[in-house]
Amino acid sequence: MARTPLKKFQEIAVGNAFKVLEGCLANLARIPSNLADTEARRLQVIARQGGLLFEAPTGTGKTLMAGETAEQLSLKHKLIWFWFAPFDGLISQSASTFRDEFPNLRVRDLAKDRAPEHLASGDVFLTTWASVAVAVATSRKLRQDTEDMPSVDDLIEKAREAGFRIGVVVDEAHHSFRKETQAMAFYRNILKPDLTILVTATPDDRDVKDFEEAIGLKTQHISISRKQGVGAGLLKKGVKVAVFRAKNIKDEPLIDFRRTAVVQGVKQHLAIKDAYEKAGINLTPLLLVQVENTTKDKASKDAATPELVQAWITSMGI
Repeated sequence: MARTPLKKFQEIAVGNAFKVLEGCLANLARIPSNLADTEARRLQVIARQGGLLFEAPTGTGKTLMAGETAEQLSLKHKLIWFWFAPFDGLISQSASTFRDEFPNLRVRDLAKDRAPEHLASGDVFLTTWASVAVAVATSRKLRQDTEDMPSVDDLIEKAREAGFRIGVVVDEAHHSFRKETQAMAFYRNILKPDLTILVTATPDDRDVKDFEEAIGLKTQHISISRKQGVGAGLLKKGVKVAVFRAKNIKDEPLIDFRRTAVVQGVKQHLAIKDAYEKAGINLTPLLLVQVENTTKDKASKDAATPELVQAWITSMGI
């Protein structure tokens, strides 16, 4: 599969990101290793130059830009990466993307492939914080040595001894970071990365500031606007929004606006699908229904459970 060519705004973003982080690595290389304050100097450089935040709307290529940056840096410097996805379901999807898009990055399985002697620049370990940062020792399988593999902790230490720099990419998960969490402790005490790239479609200045304060890192921001995505043909120019209201305010308690919205959405979806078929266009439209992440016993009066919404959609013949 051919690599996806970068759009102009993506090329600029990757170029700027590379310049910032490459400057950090170059300055780290200038620090003498035999000084008493070598580690303190290292941390000072990382605090100033070792952090980067990609802010980009969904659909504008956040993973592509972060991966391109990691790949270019790995071609010039001796680097391995730990890439943290928000949840397990994205691991296989991300691995497939890496194999298609980044031939100079090698996906490694942290659960089965932790042999330090096989490390090479550009190795990427895709994982989640839950896999490596839990409080119960018996659940930390990756943090324990086996007969033929070292623990993740030892792998990282051996990588450093072999001259590798450590890079970390945090995909959206920085929103859940807090100073006292196991994830933060693993990041600060075990990973101790030379480079950190945060990737988000939903920037929250408070979350970013909390993260920076907790790890003593000032991230450089690279922001992609929705307008840039539209201009490059990656995003639609606009969206239409429908709001359901009762003609008489007294009727509002009698109407389930959630079900009404879903039912009308399905009707519109079926109408669009029918129009494509009549026009001879071989295209299936997609209907996305976003439901609050909750359960029946914890649902608020304004929330609808996934099971309930599924029943509404099924009742429409889907």
